[in-house]
Amino acid sequence: MRSSVAGAVGVAAGILIGGVAAYFGLRLYQTRGMETAPVCEARVRIARNPDNGNFEVTPKNVCLFLGHHLKWDVATPDGDTVEIVFDEPDKAFPYDAGNGDNPAPGRYKTKRPKHIDSNAALTIGRWNYKVLWTPAGSDTAREIDPAICIRGG
Repeated sequence: MRSSVAGAVGVAAGILIGGVAAYFGLRLYQTRGMETAPVCEARVRIARNPDNGNFEVTPKNVCLFLGHHLKWDVATPDGDTVEIVFDEPDKAFPYDAGNGDNPAPGRYKTKRPKHIDSNAALTIGRWNYKVLWTPAGSDTAREIDPAICIRGG
């Protein structure tokens, strides 16, 4: 009798230990990679509002993780000039002469619809910038003042 009770207890203990091991193994498997920085992409759209024809930046304020890139989707007519100018040129993104859209520190510029890719985010903080849109054949720029919040990753 004792051996059958001991056998039953052994089987129950084995099932319990196996269940606990499976539970913690599954929890460990589900949380893998959570210590790595999130991989996300911040995008800002620069375009005319089809309802009223006004120039808009959407979203006006965007958050980005340190070391990541911001993409501006410029959807303006050919020949329009879009220039992005940061209030503090050397703070948000480093200057990269190899980036054709980055003509000077704290500036990005294009004359055609395209995606402008920033350089990697450099410094944590809130960085204000201006988007200047000059329609083709005009010398008057319209201005919007959005911001970027760069957070630690």
